[in-house]
Amino acid sequence: MANMQLDYSSTGQDDWQDGRTLIEASDYMLQNEVACDVIFLLGDGQTEMAAHRYVMMARSPALHRLFNTHEVKTNLAVSIPDISSETFKDVLTYMYTEHVDIHGENVGSLLHAARRLEVNGLSRLCFKFLDQHMSVGNACRILEQAHRFQETGLFDKCLKFIHAGGYDVLRTHGFTDLCSECVTAVIKSDNLKAEEELVFEIMIGWATAECRRRKLQPTDANRRVALGEIVYHIRFPTMDVTYFTQKVSFRDILSEDEAVAIFQYFHGEERHLSRKFNRNERNRLKNRKPLGEQKRNTRQGKKVEMTTAEYVESRQMLRVPPSKRKQSSPQVMEAIPLTTPRSPNISRVNRFRTYDGQWKQNGPPDAISFSCSSPIVLYGIEIYGSASGTETYKLKLYLFDDMKEQVRSNDVTVTTDTIRRTYDVTFARPVRIPPRRIFTVMVIIKGSPCCKGVDGSRVDVVEGVTFEFSDSNRSSNGTDVTVGQIPGLLFNKTE
Repeated sequence: MANMQLDYSSTGQDDWQDGRTLIEASDYMLQNEVACDVIFLLGDGQTEMAAHRYVMMARSPALHRLFNTHEVKTNLAVSIPDISSETFKDVLTYMYTEHVDIHGENVGSLLHAARRLEVNGLSRLCFKFLDQHMSVGNACRILEQAHRFQETGLFDKCLKFIHAGGYDVLRTHGFTDLCSECVTAVIKSDNLKAEEELVFEIMIGWATAECRRRKLQPTDANRRVALGEIVYHIRFPTMDVTYFTQKVSFRDILSEDEAVAIFQYFHGEERHLSRKFNRNERNRLKNRKPLGEQKRNTRQGKKVEMTTAEYVESRQMLRVPPSKRKQSSPQVMEAIPLTTPRSPNISRVNRFRTYDGQWKQNGPPDAISFSCSSPIVLYGIEIYGSASGTETYKLKLYLFDDMKEQVRSNDVTVTTDTIRRTYDVTFARPVRIPPRRIFTVMVIIKGSPCCKGVDGSRVDVVEGVTFEFSDSNRSSNGTDVTVGQIPGLLFNKTE
């Protein structure tokens, strides 16, 4: 042990300790590298940063164990390649002063460093910041940092936030900067609250950005390459059929076989659709009009029906560059709003044996609940027409599931007369109905009295499917199992 003599002489130039608290003096020593006895090599570039072993041991159990298990050396260097020098500087500031500036850009890397070094006080500050400051604008950036540093707790917290705010978060610039693993985690969830049409458009934007990152031209073919397996998490089978036909199917995001298989799936032919495609609807948005419905309402034009063969021919023509299309077929270039293509497989289940008298309908809803023994595709319902003369009804059609969630709703205008008794009213897009669950169809009609169904059946079997009807508490106009409106359902059986 070396003996040293204390020098009592002072020049007054090195009394930086005067007026400083212990915390302030320690920070001064850190910033000016006074008596530092350990060097940290940080990040991939192994940037050097000096500190004091006694502070490190006092504040970090991980560093305490490290220094205790190694022989003390004068020139000690510790390599930490997964923490950058910028992040470690913030960690040191907290260790020495109990203060640190946490913000959306650094909270992920700070939390990773705090967990790595077991600085629990800093970890708690990071989580507190996230509780108070996670927002639509920074959620994606935090998610990416949490993924990068394998902070599963933070990752799950961000993911839950993004799923809940899906509609708004997906439209931020931060989403297009996510890696493919993070994007997959976001869009594969049933809990993502966003309409599928929006998910598709956002994913086209992400794929375009990914093409640029890969130095590829942003063509649809390259976008499909960039999407890879992610494309199967876009739930094409749950899209509005008109939106899919006009906005999706004529692009090269899907192969021709995939596009045709989805087109057929909309109308009950599911055997050709790959199991890779997710067919389940996400949790629906509350009080927000579906993107597809917004766009349909802004378009005018002749409505047409289309068979699978006609669809395939139109798709092939529209995918040909305009300069190479035959001049004899200009009509296929028109953007025509499409209705649900006709299907030879539509069946009908009729609730009433006959009709008798009139049914008043001045606004209160008519509704009936039902369940089926096998999965079906529900296209819509039948309604009774005017009991006398010609009448144009403006009605609202709804479908609710057994969780009392609204599954479909749309406005329909129907002109009726006394020649026909029933008229078809369809949903904007068909609905897949699973077996042994109770669904409710409801219709609100205002106008002159219509025909009234009587002698209704509680159970009916059509095409091997057993339908069980029951009264609905949504029906305040009097319709029930035995009497009223909604004489039938339009459906086909699926596998």
